[in-house]
Amino acid sequence: RRAGARLRQERMRCGSTQEQMAMIGGVKRVSQHLYEIGARSPKLRYLALIGTTGIDVQFVVGGSSGGPGATTEEEVGFLQLLRGAHRSFALQLDAC
Repeated sequence: RRAGARLRQERMRCGSTQEQMAMIGGVKRVSQHLYEIGARSPKLRYLALIGTTGIDVQFVVGGSSGGPGATTEEEVGFLQLLRGAHRSFALQLDAC
């Protein structure tokens, strides 16, 4: 249960919705919800995928920060800008 709460905490720190995190992790939103309430444990593939977005997977799984290799707040902000740019670009493509 604690890992689910840490997953939710990290998702919120990165400014992502459950739906966004589920899409990044290759699962459905309901699975994301079940992970966060501790009713289901995520697979390694999911953790690897969300780890590319700034989520501190070491913190989620073990409760301690990833240390020097952990994503900084500045990097999280940059990732959020990239996500926004990606969405904007996709919308422009859809309009073509």
